[in-house]
Amino acid sequence: MSEAVLCSPGGVAGLKASACTCVPLRAQEWHVIERTYLEGCALGFANIAEQHSLAVAHFDNIKQQFKALLARPDKRVALVTQFQKVWLVYGGVRVQDGLYRCMHTRTMQCT
Repeated sequence: MSEAVLCSPGGVAGLKASACTCVPLRAQEWHVIERTYLEGCALGFANIAEQHSLAVAHFDNIKQQFKALLARPDKRVALVTQFQKVWLVYGGVRVQDGLYRCMHTRTMQCT
């Protein structure tokens, strides 16, 4: 079997470090290390991709719910019209200065 050489500038524990301490590795050991590393990377990236797709789906769901909320019919216009019919019985209140002051005073008393 062929051998690979792994060099470490800091040396190997228990050995005196020269400029570069070299540790011979068999090709089979090197392939096991390489395969384990690549499998770990593949698993890590697969997990990241899964989390990304879940996050995108979650935010897409929120966006769709918000669009549905904005599109649903409401009764705001009808409520404003009803309010105007009930409370704006006095036409041209701003023109009638005394009536305006009276209504302002009543409003201030209510608050």
